[in-house]
Amino acid sequence: MADNETFVRDLFRAWNDRDYDSIAGSVAPDCTLVEEGSGRTLRGPEGFTQLAKAM
Repeated sequence: MADNETFVRDLFRAWNDRDYDSIAGSVAPDCTLVEEGSGRTLRGPEGFTQLAKAM
């Protein structure tokens, strides 16, 4: 497993490059994110890919 700094740098690089497969690969299958403003719930790698594509 990568150390925290490497993980975050790789995730930011993937985000900036719109590398959706790498973004999805960094998210646990059971991860849940609730957006404060909209109340939308995103689940797992698919949810984070959806978020990344919207931005």
